[in-house]
Amino acid sequence: MTPSRVRGGRGPAVRGAWRVLREYRSGALVSAVVRHGASPLALLEATARSHGDRLAWMQDGANVTYADLLDRVRAATRRPAEDRELTGHPLEAVVHVLANAAAGRRVELLSSGSTGPPKRVTQSSGWAATAQRLSLLGRLPSVQHPLVAGLSPTWRGHGLALVLSTWALAGTYLWLDGPAPTHSLDVLSGTPLQLREALAAGWLDGVRIGLVLSGSDVLSTDLVDAVAARTGAQVWDSYGATEVGSVTLAGPDDVAEASQGRALAGVRVEVRDNSGRVVRRGVSGDLWITTGWSGQPFCADRGLIDRRGRVVVLGRGDGQFNSGGELVSPARLQEWLEAQPGVDSVRVDTTPDPRFGVRLLAIINGSADTDDLRVRCREALGPAHTPVMIELSPEDPG
Repeated sequence: MTPSRVRGGRGPAVRGAWRVLREYRSGALVSAVVRHGASPLALLEATARSHGDRLAWMQDGANVTYADLLDRVRAATRRPAEDRELTGHPLEAVVHVLANAAAGRRVELLSSGSTGPPKRVTQSSGWAATAQRLSLLGRLPSVQHPLVAGLSPTWRGHGLALVLSTWALAGTYLWLDGPAPTHSLDVLSGTPLQLREALAAGWLDGVRIGLVLSGSDVLSTDLVDAVAARTGAQVWDSYGATEVGSVTLAGPDDVAEASQGRALAGVRVEVRDNSGRVVRRGVSGDLWITTGWSGQPFCADRGLIDRRGRVVVLGRGDGQFNSGGELVSPARLQEWLEAQPGVDSVRVDTTPDPRFGVRLLAIINGSADTDDLRVRCREALGPAHTPVMIELSPEDPG
């Protein structure tokens, strides 16, 4: 019996490291890595020395070079930690992360808020986490000085990883919040919902894209076909979470077979049954993931490992589900509604949604005003947990 356990090899990380190192003619990067343990700031300092005039960031016509970016990070390290916010301007969110790393403070990101308000997650900048990031670069097609457009928030794991990977290759990151200002992109990244809405809004009309990297939600066949037809791009998929970083990477062939691909360097994935025992390969169970990103085992999904060693995610294992890239807990909504004045009983259900895939629906007994409940729910729990509709039960005499 082959146990359902895989661990990402070091080969892709070595290839990723080579791609980074070949961008630098001097020994600046090597010496920085040796001194500072491969921190993102050390990489930025080396990039600024070798490619200071190259554009690091583009947004709304504002161009920031690598030299300017390094000045911003150094200035931010001199500000008190409480003055630096995780959210807000997407560039400032990345500056916040790098400034904390430079000052020896904890590097924190925001989770998607699956079990409450978005929580701060501490990420590692050590060698194991660095190998995990480099493995992503080692598996993706090689592009020199890429122009990379992102749709995902930079204060979460997926968005931040994309920015840092772009800068590792001395590329230019374009924050895309409207029609693309160029006719070609090397890489575009976002959740399936973001990609679908960018296509619908015409942001990508006439834009040729080399590679699209999706993540954070189920990637449907129809979306893959639409992206390829409209942009000519190869579609890849990255599976992971803010708590553990990118865990696996699926190429076009893996995506076509509904697989999340193989584990990245330093990532260990096990499939366990309800008693905690590792099952045989091909049998579904709870996916237990350990990475250098956090060092702590993490379990949220159910899935299996197929005969080729690829991870296949079958769904959430905790009663939650993905709605437009956000994790939603029906139990959390039910608990909140049951605590509201005028609500005697609650039944929470789901309903298909053309935009988000699936949304929450609530049916209540009681005298509470349903429109007012939706407004207060949005304020308390956020948009993803707000039901598309709150209805009074037809059995309620009121």
